[in-house]
Amino acid sequence: MRALAELAGEPLLDAARLRLLCRTLVAGRAMAAGGEQALGAAQVAGGLALLLAMVEELGIEAVIPVRAGLRAGVIRELHARHEGAARQDAPYPECA
Repeated sequence: MRALAELAGEPLLDAARLRLLCRTLVAGRAMAAGGEQALGAAQVAGGLALLLAMVEELGIEAVIPVRAGLRAGVIRELHARHEGAARQDAPYPECA
C-alpha cells in the first residue's frame, strides 16, 4: 500500500484514486515514474488489483498506508488471543 500511495502521490487511497492509478499503470506511465523493475511492477499491479477489489467490494471509503506491516497487527492479535485478552478498539500504537 505504501508503494501504491507513493505512485499515486497521495497519502489517502480511495476507489477513485485507485482506478486512476490503475489506468495510469495500464498506460505504462506509473512504472516509469516510480522506477520499478519488472518484478516489482508485477507485485505493484497485483497489490493494486487486490486493494481496488477490496475497497469496491467492501465499500471502504479510503485506506491510509501505515509504517507497520501486516505482521505487526497479526502478531499483536495472536498474542492477545494467547493471553486471553479482549480485543480493544484502540488503534495499535506501532501502526500510527
